[in-house]
Amino acid sequence: MQSILTAKDVAKYLRMHVITVYRLAEQGKIPAFKVGRQWRFYREVIDEWARAAMLGRPARVLVVRPEGSGQMTLEQELRASKCNVTTATNASKAIAAAQANKYDAIVWDAAVPTSSLATTLSQIRDLQPGTPLLLLTEDDDESGIAEAAPMGQVTVLSKPLSLADVQALIGPLDRRDGIGG
Repeated sequence: MQSILTAKDVAKYLRMHVITVYRLAEQGKIPAFKVGRQWRFYREVIDEWARAAMLGRPARVLVVRPEGSGQMTLEQELRASKCNVTTATNASKAIAAAQANKYDAIVWDAAVPTSSLATTLSQIRDLQPGTPLLLLTEDDDESGIAEAAPMGQVTVLSKPLSLADVQALIGPLDRRDGIGG
């Protein structure tokens, strides 16, 4: 037997405002049915709907590169493939962006000035656990890379990096959630 939820239950379950749940139900954007004047939802159907919605929003990618670097091509490729790209040109801007948003991938140019690459990447990792972190370098001997790579979930790559390289490492970039839209 399927679990039946109220709009308030769904709002709590999906961590959204109950008014958003009502709006989505009225617009037919969330699977629901009425019992009298009250909206009801099958939990299993909501789970399937949420999983399907996760396949719809553009990927969010943070590109951290020094001012005036050649990574504009990668950013253009990401945008052309419908990704939402945020660019940061120094470590403090990257940390601020990571505090404010959830990203599906982070591409970090090792040439970005920082007092300690490993410490900075560790901060980013703490703010974005589980997010693929791609570290770009001109050569393997660059300062801090040997220290940063063993942190886990950091992939060191040589420049230039293409969209195909990013997709090969983090998967298709058009498969993210669109709940509430």
